Amino acid sequence: MPQFQCYHGTNRANAETIREKQEFQPSLGDEQWLGDGIYFFEDYKEALLWGKKVKKYSDTTIVEVAHQY
Repeated sequence: MPQFQCYHGTNRANAETIREKQEFQPSLGDEQWLGDGIYFFEDYKEALLWGKKVKKYSDTTIVEVAHQY
């Protein structure tokens, strides 16, 4: 089955929760970029910029995921 790497920009506490629970919690609410959901990027640098510049996390952390389709 084909797969690709994708990246999720978040903060350190959220990244630790994702790794411990092995699940993501969707962002909810009208202020979300593209609506409710979980946001991934194909490019590591874009995920990093998302965490630092858009979400303004001082401790931006990237979670790497191998997604199969």
